[in-house]
Amino acid sequence: MNIETTDLRVYKTRQSIKLALIELLTKKNIADITVTELSLRAMINRKTFYRHYQTVDEVYTDIEKDLTEEVLREFSKERRTHFDVADALRHVGKLIKGNKRILRRITKHNPDLFFKGSIEELFKAETRRAITQVVDSAKTTQAEVEFLASFIVSGILATYVDWFRNDCKGDIEDIALTINRLAANGLSAFIPENKLVFNT
Repeated sequence: MNIETTDLRVYKTRQSIKLALIELLTKKNIADITVTELSLRAMINRKTFYRHYQTVDEVYTDIEKDLTEEVLREFSKERRTHFDVADALRHVGKLIKGNKRILRRITKHNPDLFFKGSIEELFKAETRRAITQVVDSAKTTQAEVEFLASFIVSGILATYVDWFRNDCKGDIEDIALTINRLAANGLSAFIPENKLVFNT
């Protein structure tokens, strides 16, 4: 049999299984989904399922891996010499628009897809690298770079998770603009300086 044909069949079967799991996640938690149910939804038999995966959790891990690889592809396309928040948000927006259906369903059941996992770590690593390139190393410690990366990434990801939880209400471009203003100018972008008090 042609190897390319075999690879295409494997790919199509795996995609069918993953899409079936995403559909089922709209109705129940992953812990309640069985291999039999998932196989029926994907229109394959259990034997075929076990040729590709051993458990339902393994299918979910594969979905997360696909998304992580897409994030990596977006961020590795170019090496930046400036810390461009708007550019980073364009990459995030592109990822979300391309996977809106999948992400909307998954984040309702598992907001931790974006946290405590490989996607968050990827964003942090890329943000950390970008910050390191532009900060004054004599005035900024590595610990401060780590804090900045965590602060920026956690805020951005939490904003998008809330957007999915609220059934994607509001224009994603407007969300990106708001995040960009906040990241670039802090609270002073929204609150007059004479109304802001920081106790030190």
